[in-house]
Amino acid sequence: MGILTQRQRSDNSIILDGISNSRINESAGGSQFLKEWTRLYDKSCKQLTDCKFEYMQSFRVNIIALDLLDRIERVKELQVEILKVNYRIILQNLDMMGELASLEFRNGIKRSELTITQ
Repeated sequence: MGILTQRQRSDNSIILDGISNSRINESAGGSQFLKEWTRLYDKSCKQLTDCKFEYMQSFRVNIIALDLLDRIERVKELQVEILKVNYRIILQNLDMMGELASLEFRNGIKRSELTITQ
């Protein structure tokens, strides 16, 4: 680590060059502790509130989930239908990258995957 240099600022804090964003407050120790505690307390309260909100959202989502799943299924059906009618592409004939692959090429990929897993 390089040489640390020290500069005095008007707000009674010291900035140490060589340490990124490190500040040491020269004011009374209790005041600094109080500021730090308040900051940590506010942060923990916010996290606690966020956790409670997420917990309650899970119940709300379960109520809406069935309707949402039906809509998602309908959108998937429409996507398959659009591919089939407009582009004459059957979704099962597409490989993982979404490119049109021949049957023998897909079988070759499956064979190589099986040999790797065994």
